[in-house]
Amino acid sequence: TLLYTIKFEQVMSSPPDENAGPSVDSKKREDRIVARRERIIKRNKNAKNEGNSANQVKDDSAEDKKTAKSRKQISISNQRIEKLRDDGCELVTNVGVAAMAREDGRKIEEE
Repeated sequence: TLLYTIKFEQVMSSPPDENAGPSVDSKKREDRIVARRERIIKRNKNAKNEGNSANQVKDDSAEDKKTAKSRKQISISNQRIEKLRDDGCELVTNVGVAAMAREDGRKIEEE
């Protein structure tokens, strides 16, 4: 009974354990199984929560990469459009200049 009293005092003096319930040290097989299952569920929830925060960071960085890629593509497209517009205006101007030069040459030949 002395051993029982010492064990009882240790249990009572120790802070409440958050794993109150079935224990893997139990003598009953069913209690050990339940305790293991609860421990596995708890571990999976913790891993899932950590995974969600890591995935959130990955999603944010992936979104930033997509945004950066999109902005770069838009910038390149705008530069290309501007170049095509400038080249088109230059071509139209050159055609007009060539037409005036021909007309001037024709007038000189007539005189």
